[in-house]
Amino acid sequence: KVGDSVQFSNRKEEAELYDLYDAGVSAYTHIGDSEKAQKCFEKTQQYAEYVATEVFLRTRNRMAVFLGDMLEFPKALSIADENVKYHELLSNMKKQIFKDECYESLNHAIALSQRAQIYAFMEDSRAEDDFLMALETMDPETPDRLITESYLLHYYISSGNKDKYEELAREYFRGKTSLVDQFNYLAREGSKPQARFSLKFALYVYIKSLYKFYLDAIPEKLLNKLKTIEKSLSDMNKAAAKQINGHPWEIIYKYLALIMIKYNENDIANAYESKIRTFVDHSEGIIQNIAKNSLRECGCPVNRDVENADSKFTYMYT
Repeated sequence: KVGDSVQFSNRKEEAELYDLYDAGVSAYTHIGDSEKAQKCFEKTQQYAEYVATEVFLRTRNRMAVFLGDMLEFPKALSIADENVKYHELLSNMKKQIFKDECYESLNHAIALSQRAQIYAFMEDSRAEDDFLMALETMDPETPDRLITESYLLHYYISSGNKDKYEELAREYFRGKTSLVDQFNYLAREGSKPQARFSLKFALYVYIKSLYKFYLDAIPEKLLNKLKTIEKSLSDMNKAAAKQINGHPWEIIYKYLALIMIKYNENDIANAYESKIRTFVDHSEGIIQNIAKNSLRECGCPVNRDVENADSKFTYMYT
């Protein structure tokens, strides 16, 4: 109700109210309150004319991310698709004004990447084109590019395209092609103070690829690291140890458990499954449901209370 009965004397005050509702979108999406997040989002639309267009588009992008987290993919796609179209209009306008000095906006690329993720969750092949268009705009070796590359790698894993995965992985892992070298690269680079990527999210891509593409080819040296992965990372430094928490470890542990089952390391597999159960017991919302799905994929009995969710656990939720 804030702002409904307030009288404003200038546009600056209206813009400040936008900031208030924008903060509400961030806060309610963070705690998973979809109803209040939606109400705040609708209010930002009411006051959007008082802020820069790209500020409003960033708010819309956050809402699209949230709707995806709520498994509301058609709604998320509707917002994400409009975001891309709005950025295209802005880009065309800037090109007319600035001519050759105009560069494609990073925000446009991020909007493309966001739409691509939603396509990927919906198992729509248009995801690849959007990811590739986003990457064309992003500078090499930047965090935004590496994040988008990881999303595309996930898409190639999910779609079973090993050739394209390996082609992009050469860039993502900086030319490292052996499985052991890739692991060491992630552990070393991801644990640096100014790391260009999140170690745990990069590890998620890597461990998933091991199970999906290289399950029969894991060398003993690497398998030993995977058996004690927390120690393998903690031995690097404190920064690496701090990465052993939270999402997406409920999925990393799943693939580690499945790998251990393949190599008859059942006690270790059980230990990793127990770690997934910790997520079930101490998480809520989408993370808890992902953890339950992870346990089920490991063959563990688990009560599922997410109506019609099974078919929606695709792409980066599995």
